[in-house]
Amino acid sequence: MVDEIKTHTSIEDLFAREFPGVKLIRRGHRLWAWCPFHQERTPSFVIDTIKQRFHCFGCGTGGDFLDFYAKVHNLDTREAIRQLAAEYGLTRNLTPQERKAALQARKEREQAKELDAKLVETVKAARLECFDAERQIHQILITHEEDLDKPEVIWALANKARVEYLADLFTSGTPSEQLQAAIAVRGWQHE
Repeated sequence: MVDEIKTHTSIEDLFAREFPGVKLIRRGHRLWAWCPFHQERTPSFVIDTIKQRFHCFGCGTGGDFLDFYAKVHNLDTREAIRQLAAEYGLTRNLTPQERKAALQARKEREQAKELDAKLVETVKAARLECFDAERQIHQILITHEEDLDKPEVIWALANKARVEYLADLFTSGTPSEQLQAAIAVRGWQHE
């Protein structure tokens, strides 16, 4: 059964499906990312695309695609096999409850994927808005004296440090920090 499941998915595809929007950085045959299982400042989670295994140097978790699926969904290996087999239609011995649970799990993953895509777009839009504000601040600093009475100029000068801090978070922050920066940028509209 496990070999049949392997023909339907790879650990790389499984990662992308479970954590859409999380960027994988390719270095040879390895893919690096921030670990989805704990908070960290630098990427320590690696997927070996040849061996089809994962390992996090930060929290020490690792294994194959079944271990990954089980860890993501807080399952034991046996239940992970059953769910993946059901998802790929590799078993006919499912009870109605198991079939319903598999369909519900698939629906929840699709909803989570949609939400993650919306969050990625929101962060991207906020990042562009922040960078635009930063660019305007620097342009304002070299404009004419009569521009200093304009409300947008007054706001920009009063918030220069905050805009530059948020721009730095968008440039080098973790995904969680970037989301918090996006929320802060969205708060500008209510000021």
